[in-house]
Parts: sequence; C-alpha cells; structure tokens
Amino acid sequence: MVQGTLGYVDTEYFHTNHLSDKSDVYSFGVVLAELITGRKPISSDELDGYRSLATYFVSAIQQDRLLQILDENLVEGDLVQLKRIAELTERCLRVKSKERPSMKVAIELEALRSVENHQLRDEDFNHREIMEKLFHPATPSNINGGYLLQHKKLKDYLANKNIRIFTVEDLQRATNNYDEGNIIDRGRYGTIYKGILPDYGVVAIKKSIQIYQQQIDKFINELEIASQINHQNVVKTLGCCLGTEIPLLVYEFITNGTLFSHIQNPFLASDFSWEMRIKVAAETAAALAYYIWFQLFTEI
Repeated sequence: MVQGTLGYVDTEYFHTNHLSDKSDVYSFGVVLAELITGRKPISSDELDGYRSLATYFVSAIQQDRLLQILDENLVEGDLVQLKRIAELTERCLRVKSKERPSMKVAIELEALRSVENHQLRDEDFNHREIMEKLFHPATPSNINGGYLLQHKKLKDYLANKNIRIFTVEDLQRATNNYDEGNIIDRGRYGTIYKGILPDYGVVAIKKSIQIYQQQIDKFINELEIASQINHQNVVKTLGCCLGTEIPLLVYEFITNGTLFSHIQNPFLASDFSWEMRIKVAAETAAALAYYIWFQLFTEI
C-alpha cells in the first residue's frame, strides 16, 4: 500500500506497484497543473470527461488549449513563460515514467524565472550556479539509518538525532484531545491537527489512519532522514510519538496556509500572481530535488 494523496499518486504505480524518483516528478507535475489551472487534483465534477486534473491537463495541452484551461486569475501572466511551463508540466505528467524528465526540472524552472524579454540566455542554464542557488543543505553526517536502528535502542537513537519523542499525553493536550476544531486538513490516509506544545509553540501533528507493521521500519528510517534535512523550502520535522499503535509525526506549523487554500480561496487567488506561482513551483522543485538527492546520499 502506498500512502499519498489521491490525485498526486503516479498513475504508473497502479500498474506496476512500483514507485521511483519519476513518481515524485509526476506528483510535482500535478502541483504545476494546479498552479496553472487553479483546479483541484481530483474534481467531483468531470472536466471534459476527466475527473483527474493530470489527465485533463495533458489532453488540453496536446490539443493546444492552454488558454481555455488557464486560471482566470492569471490574466497578467507572461504567456511565453506560461507556455514553456505548461509544456514542462505535460512532460512531468506522462503516463510512462521513462518519458518524464528528472527532477532537474528544478534547474529549468529557475532558468525560466530569469527570462528577460522572452529570451533564454546560455548562462541561464549554468547547472552548477543554479544548483548552488537552489540548494542550501547542511552536509549530512553518517546516516545509514537502517543499519544504526538495528543496533541501538530506538529512543536513544532518535534523541541523539535531535528528534523529540513526545508522549501520548503531550499530543492529546496539544490538540485538546484531537478536537475537531483543530483539524487543519483531512485526507484519505490521515488527519493533520493544529496543536500547541511547550518550547515549540504552534505545531502541526499528523495522525495517520492506518499503517501496516512492515511500514514501521520504513517510517522510522524516513523520520531519521527528515530530521536531518535542512532546506529553506522543506517543512521541518520536530519529533514523533511512538506510544500509539500508529506513530504520530510533529512538524513546524506553516502560517501562510496550503497551496490549495491560496488557489481555491477567491479572496486569496486574485492576489496569487503568476510571478508568485512560478516562485512556488521553482522552490518546490528545488526542495523535492534536494530531498531526492539527500535520500541517494544516505544510501551511499
């Protein structure tokens, strides 16, 4: 079973039961499609016969109908830039993963942000300079999590990695016993609550609905990796609670809300300019590329 939000999960997964870096590229493509169209990943109303935004978007681009699906709030967007990014989005959303680009799309997006007078200069694609601009990592130290976790007590290990272990009571108090009024988001696989913790202030607490036993080890390894990620565009993992049947995760609270809230709220969407959206796209790509790089680094 894969845990992910419906609408973002790689369609190839349902045929192969396999996820890869190209699956992340697909999910990122859905985010780009949201930014361009202002639509949800999955719609209750069919869009030209499609409930999936990804399928709807690809079909429209292949039929040269970008202007018809464009978010009405993007009237002042750079059309040349829009077309380039729409084409990039279509590549990310291709059904066959081998036809998708790698997360080097982060470089392409950053270059597109530098476009002046609709002309891309050779220096805009200077790979090394752009990577230095996009990535602001703290160099990871010895991080072979799977090996270490098998040889140390879990709590001591996590404590040494600056991962706070919260008790069941800590998180119950923080959320007023998971009061409905503290729900930030509710998805197919879990619920995110707003809470208040001493020493941390306002936090976000993720409570999954279900997790299988074989996923516990993976959960711990991913938690260890997440705790060491230091990137300006990645939400920081503060800790976890292991006293429940299903582990809980505690994150820093993002005060500006979600991408969905900015796109779907009519009062916010009108101020969510194309310049701001492409900035979100480029920084999201940078964060995802960094996360993939970090995972590869830990396997070396």
